[in-house]
Amino acid sequence: DDDEDSTLYQMRLRNVRVSTWKEPPAALPATAAAMPRRTRPRRKKMECVIFLISIVALCFLSVVMNNRSQHNLSNLDHGGKSETRCDLSTYPRWKLAELKELNLSGCGNNLNLPDEPSLWASFSALKKLDLNNNALNTLPQSIEHLPSLEILFLSENEFGVIPKVIKQLKKLRVLSLRGNLITNLSTLNLPTATLEWLILTSNRIQSIDADIKDLKLLKKLMLSHNNISDIPAELPPGLELVRLADNNIRSLPTSVL
Repeated sequence: DDDEDSTLYQMRLRNVRVSTWKEPPAALPATAAAMPRRTRPRRKKMECVIFLISIVALCFLSVVMNNRSQHNLSNLDHGGKSETRCDLSTYPRWKLAELKELNLSGCGNNLNLPDEPSLWASFSALKKLDLNNNALNTLPQSIEHLPSLEILFLSENEFGVIPKVIKQLKKLRVLSLRGNLITNLSTLNLPTATLEWLILTSNRIQSIDADIKDLKLLKKLMLSHNNISDIPAELPPGLELVRLADNNIRSLPTSVL
């Protein structure tokens, strides 16, 4: 009986499958389980960087475009041709509205200022016009259509009188006629309601009319190097600076002292 029992036990053992026991994996720590979430702060950081780069790029582009719009027209490239800055008839009309300053000084015989109201009206944002050193003695009447002009330089030309059209420039603040041939100073052709600075140095002025007092906003008056002998008793009420060196003045009114 014992032998049979032993044989039966051995047979049972042969039918038993033995497998290696493995410990169950330990639970991941909380930080490890949250690992995928670490990519979220990185994404947000990258989005912020990209946003900032975009803002900087837009600001740079804005500055470049603004500089281009304010750039003086010295050499236009339009229709495959390089146009001279001295001939306004060659300027593309669609670009004129961008200009705030226009330098036409020193053009001499190459200067062309067409007397066309539509052309001058196209300079809708123009604030400064430089026509120095061009041997000019007249201006086109159509210049009165410059709606925003504040500064006009006409120095070193051949004007014998202040051009009549200047009175029509309703926003003009600064006028320079230095180095011309003007013999009399009167407000007849000046914008009395807006003018603040008048430069008439190195002309041939001999007399100053009493209506000079009508320049209510005038702050600076430059009259050095002329032939002035008398100064009106009443000067503009807001005058801050007047230059009278190298003239033939015999006496000064108390308003000047």
